[in-house]
Amino acid sequence: MLQISREIGNEEYQAINLVQLSICYMLKEDYQTALARSQEAEQLFRRLGIEGRIAETLHNQGLIFKCLTAPPKPLSASARAWKSSAASGTNPARQTTWRTGQAAERRRANARAIAAFNEALEIHQRLGSPKMGIALEHLGIVHEMQGEHVAALEKYEQARHIYQQAWPAGLPIIEKSIARVREKMARSNHGSDSRVVACAL
Repeated sequence: MLQISREIGNEEYQAINLVQLSICYMLKEDYQTALARSQEAEQLFRRLGIEGRIAETLHNQGLIFKCLTAPPKPLSASARAWKSSAASGTNPARQTTWRTGQAAERRRANARAIAAFNEALEIHQRLGSPKMGIALEHLGIVHEMQGEHVAALEKYEQARHIYQQAWPAGLPIIEKSIARVREKMARSNHGSDSRVVACAL
């Protein structure tokens, strides 16, 4: 389909096909290729000035970056044993450098996810689209993944306000997210209070 849309010179269809390809690559967990196809689509939509499609493409890029920041899947017992034996002959300093690099990569991906969702949100706000609720919810997810619970709660509550007006079906999920973050904040505050008491003793 992409080749046909290129042959007939229809840039909008090219961009739509690139978005579909990006989603396919994301489902296959080939996030770098998914991102590249999505960015190609974004460039075409920007050239055509189709703001709604630009916002949707940016949202997809935010999802890709979010996938890049997700914790790795648990290893099987055999894979853990292999990793342990392989690590036994590894230089500890090199392992530390690798972990530091991984953490830096996650921070960069988080920052890019937030930037993509924020730009999508700005476009949705400009267009008066209720899809800004979805952008806010995903911003909340990224902040929560980073442990930024105050920022996450703020975004979730803003999303809930929009869902109440425009998409009531989304309320149960956002209510669970709000409850989960509040519980995390309560546990964190309780832990801080306990440490203060212990220090005082």
